[in-house]
Amino acid sequence: MKTIYQYFSRVFIALLLLGSFSESVAQSATLKGSVTDSETGIPIDNVVVSIKQINTHSHTDSSGNFLFLNVAPGTYDVDFNKIGYLRNNAVVTIANGEIKIINITMVFHALTLPAIGIEIDRPVTAASSTYLSKLDFENRPKNSAQDMLKLVPGLFIAQHAGGGKAEQLLIRGFDCDHGTDVATYVDGIPVNMPSHGHGQGYEDLHFLIPETVAGMEIFKGPYSPLYGNFATGAAVRFNTLDSLQDNIIQLESGFVPEVDDIAAFRGLAMLKMPVISTKISSYFATEVINNRGYFEESQQFKRVNVFSKTTFDINQFSKLQFSVSGFGSSWNASGQIPERAVKNGLITRFGSIVNTEGGTTQRNNVNLIYKTLLGSSEFVSQVYACDYKFKLYSNFTFFFDDPINGDEIEQVDQRTVRGFNAHYTIAHPLGKLKNSFTMGVSFRADDIENELWHSKNRMRLAARARANIIERATGLWANEIFRFNDHFRLELGARFDYFIFDVEDLLPTDSLRTNYSGYNYQTLVSPKINFS
Repeated sequence: MKTIYQYFSRVFIALLLLGSFSESVAQSATLKGSVTDSETGIPIDNVVVSIKQINTHSHTDSSGNFLFLNVAPGTYDVDFNKIGYLRNNAVVTIANGEIKIINITMVFHALTLPAIGIEIDRPVTAASSTYLSKLDFENRPKNSAQDMLKLVPGLFIAQHAGGGKAEQLLIRGFDCDHGTDVATYVDGIPVNMPSHGHGQGYEDLHFLIPETVAGMEIFKGPYSPLYGNFATGAAVRFNTLDSLQDNIIQLESGFVPEVDDIAAFRGLAMLKMPVISTKISSYFATEVINNRGYFEESQQFKRVNVFSKTTFDINQFSKLQFSVSGFGSSWNASGQIPERAVKNGLITRFGSIVNTEGGTTQRNNVNLIYKTLLGSSEFVSQVYACDYKFKLYSNFTFFFDDPINGDEIEQVDQRTVRGFNAHYTIAHPLGKLKNSFTMGVSFRADDIENELWHSKNRMRLAARARANIIERATGLWANEIFRFNDHFRLELGARFDYFIFDVEDLLPTDSLRTNYSGYNYQTLVSPKINFS
């Protein structure tokens, strides 16, 4: 581990020195800046930024930032263009050795298309990554977290055992259970739960209000060094809005013919908070859902979400974001049923053998993010904390093991999660190449209580497993991007992960039962090479 730290440090210092040397020899300037929506202040990604006089262009990233290195001193016409926005331009004069920063706003403009052209999306990297932005979101259905996940190409979902349980995920034909192989983040907070009471990597996105999402970043495959645990099939990042354009009050209901009743209700409110300063933007969102469902036994699904986010613009280079969220749900489920019971007329398709399945779940998040631009570099740091509770009742075999009480089980998971993420990106020339180097670190601490009970009608009969688990995960990663031209680039990266597991088995040990207490650690080094 010490050797890897030393290697990253030496590479980082060498690139800094090389970048400084190249800039001093070329005696050129740097042009950088950001592009935001004129009404909402939200960063606009994938804007084509062109400098006409030297016939070169760049694109804004997911934070709306762009960068040109090795620009000769002079006066230039800089053009900003993206479908869905009115074109904008600026005249910029750059002195020798200057780092020129410009901030541009663009006006959103509704599209009128006389014809529709269909083209395949070009991957952003060899990892089949892409970014779904504001324009994509406004033209695609996203009534729930499930709908947003379906926007990931090649990812399919299925729901069972009631509306409150995390969805079943499948990507590129591989079954990822409830998130074991799909790493998911909301504003940098990890959603997946290691050593979960229902399954490794359990990923419950129901705390996310879909209308608060500004865009998604998608990384299919295990190719990006930015993501470690659970990112074997894909990684998905949800980014929420920094501010609201309008206040929203929305009510929805649904009628189900099978029960001849209004079976679903959803209420949404999103409100801009009073402006204390022009440098502060804040809003509050809440969602309430009540769904009976179309089964004969009422699902009684209830969920409440609250979310608030405040952004402080410290200066033109730095900003601080603080968000809190709370979520709680409860539901019943009719469970799986044998096909022969339906064919024999014992129950209907929407009936049940055991109707006591279901559960409850809660999650509260606190998140603090600091971002700053340092010359041609960017530094982002984050701290977060979560409080989580989960309880699930299931019966997969009815009365097979216990003909008297039935085979119902209760799975319990309670935990606190604390974490830290930081990365530093520096854009530096390497000869004629416009390279960038990023180095990052992450730390996550989970303190977990897991339980498994044999139960009857949601009443506990006997404990089958009880344990306290301490799990720690530390990651170090680095990534160098070689931009040979606008059409070809190479990425070289590496990631180092270090895990600690400490399990205390709380059930008594006797001649018939083994005690599973123990301590262990694991390390993993993952090299990454991408051509695009």
